[in-house]
Amino acid sequence: MRSIRFASVIVCSMVLIAACSSPTVWEGPQGQVTEEPGSSHCDEDGVSFLRLNEGRFASDPQNSLYDQGAVETAFEPDATLPPDVVDTLLRDGDRHVWVAVAATEIFVVDGDTVELWPRVSENYGCD
Repeated sequence: MRSIRFASVIVCSMVLIAACSSPTVWEGPQGQVTEEPGSSHCDEDGVSFLRLNEGRFASDPQNSLYDQGAVETAFEPDATLPPDVVDTLLRDGDRHVWVAVAATEIFVVDGDTVELWPRVSENYGCD
């Protein structure tokens, strides 16, 4: 009986972990875009990736990708929305995605919060 309870706890924990790391779907007039969580085995815990036509961008509060040289600029959790950005019309609830004209970064806006997500190098990846 004890082993059944233990197995149930493990299965429930695995379900919760899977639910916490499930992708987020952004909606826009051109369709859907998926925000994917980073991989633990790639040292990407806490990182999220959003792929747009302009490239792949990362939310990386610990700046681990910046430290690895995978992005040119650091993630900024308290950025300022520049005047030359373009609204992508992508939405996830109250969050909106704006892209810089040079497409080197995107800005995720949620109310008064503006995050700068840098573009990930095309050479970045892990096995």
